[in-house]
Formats: sequence, C-alpha cells, structure tokens
Amino acid sequence: MASRDSWLGSAQDLWRDITEGDRFPRFVRISLAIVMTLGTLWSAFLFRQMFSTMRGSDMAPPADNATTDQEIAQLEETARGFRNAVMARTGSTQLAVLAATVARKPFMPSDAAGSRADLLDEMTGTPMMWVKAVLIKGNDAAAVVDVDGYGEGIILKKGGSFAGGKGRVVAITHDKVVVTWSGQQIDIPVDR
Repeated sequence: MASRDSWLGSAQDLWRDITEGDRFPRFVRISLAIVMTLGTLWSAFLFRQMFSTMRGSDMAPPADNATTDQEIAQLEETARGFRNAVMARTGSTQLAVLAATVARKPFMPSDAAGSRADLLDEMTGTPMMWVKAVLIKGNDAAAVVDVDGYGEGIILKKGGSFAGGKGRVVAITHDKVVVTWSGQQIDIPVDR
C-alpha cells in the first residue's frame, strides 16, 4: 500500500477527495466526469481515423482518357529526347572543349576521305594544342608542343611555322605560346 508521503499516495488521496469527499463541490466532480468522457470519445475518434488512414483507401484509379494518354505520350517524347541528348554528349568531351575554345559549331558535315587533321580543321578551324615545355635563353625561345592530328613533341621557335604552314608562332613566354592558325590568334597556356 502506498504511503501518504509518496506521489502515488498523494494522487490517491486527491482522487478520493474528488470522488467521495466534501472538499470539492458537486459541480467540479460533474465537470471532471464530462471532460474525461469527452476526452475518451475524442481519443477513440482519432484512433479510428489513424487506423483507417493506415489501411489506405479503396478508390479506383482514374479512368483512361484522351488527355491522360496525350500527357503520357508527351512525357515519353521528352524522355526520349533527353536520352538521345545524353547519348550524343557521352564521350564527346574533346568536341565540347574544341567548340567552347573556338566558339564555333562542331557538328558540321565533313569529308569522310580526309585525314583526322583535316576533319578537325573542318569542324573547328583549329586543332587542339598543348604546350609541354618552354625553353627560354636570352632572346631565343623554343617550345615543345603537341598538335592534335599533326604530331607530338613538335619543337617550335618564334616566327617558325608548323603543320604544313597552317600555323605560325608569334610569341613564346614562360606561361604561354601565342600562335596564329588560319589567321586566328590563339594563346596556348603551358601545361603544368
């Protein structure tokens, strides 16, 4: 049995005073009974709603109609276009870099019989070039350059031409090589 000094004993004494004692008027006892009854009914209502929500609804899916079919066809067409764009761009990073570098359209018809260098010239106007090393001694300067489609390790000097005369070296500095290709000036940074 709970003693009067514990929480349980105090709660039991309060309950006895409310239900049996004269300490609380009859109005308080009736109000408490009504509040407890309403609380129990409200809890039962919420439990019923929660239980019916968990079970899910038995609504039938909407009937097929022309509008839904049109929307499905449009979505499939959009998805197909996206897939085609992704497939076209997969593996074409070099083409994208070339197009961004020279700001031209890379997808132009080309001559199938031409060499790789001629194909690059037709597509972009300039091949990709990488400066591998720069040698500067006094007023003399040279650079080791890879030119896509024309060769690797080409040694260039200021004023010299390369790739059959299509390219000409304008300047060589510690951080870049400036060339002209078909009349267009290009700055090629040194690979580090």
